[in-house]
Amino acid sequence: ARRCLPILRLAGKAPRRRRPVNSALDAMAIRRANSQDASAIAEVQVRSWQRAYSHLLPADWLASMSVEARASKWQEILASEHAVAIASNDGEVVGFVSAGVCRDADRLPGQYEIYALYVLPECWSQGQGSALLQWAIEQASTAQARSISLWAIVGNERAATFYARHGFSVQAGSRQAFELAGLTLHEDRLVLSIAQNGV
Repeated sequence: ARRCLPILRLAGKAPRRRRPVNSALDAMAIRRANSQDASAIAEVQVRSWQRAYSHLLPADWLASMSVEARASKWQEILASEHAVAIASNDGEVVGFVSAGVCRDADRLPGQYEIYALYVLPECWSQGQGSALLQWAIEQASTAQARSISLWAIVGNERAATFYARHGFSVQAGSRQAFELAGLTLHEDRLVLSIAQNGV
């Protein structure tokens, strides 16, 4: 079983410690992903979807999600220019984030986008997601982006609460419908001003 601790550090940066140094905390890190992480990233994505969307998508569709198929897709993504980072604990991948230039046709100048951010269900609410989000915001800041956005499925209240807590707000008039698993779902675009976030 994976152990998830509430304190993470960015690889290469000294952690802010509130407790004595110990090997368990030192094992927590965020680093840029590589091709060898594809399968672990796929597992995180599948398991997170199966829990997070269990009330929105059919159980048989979620059960049919293939880690192998998604690992192949992640091999392609990791070979692209997308910025992808993982959260690891004792060498095991427990979360990831993927980001890059906003893909929306109506994007604003200098807009960055979080394409995906997922953490294993047993690690929810323990700091991994916040650390991954901060990594993505720092990437956007380095790219001199003015804002960062993402699409969130309506009805995923955990995600809505998480992003609101970090300063994201729903862009008025952005809601759109899409088809998935034979259902019509809706998603909102959430946006954060990087300047307002103090990065």
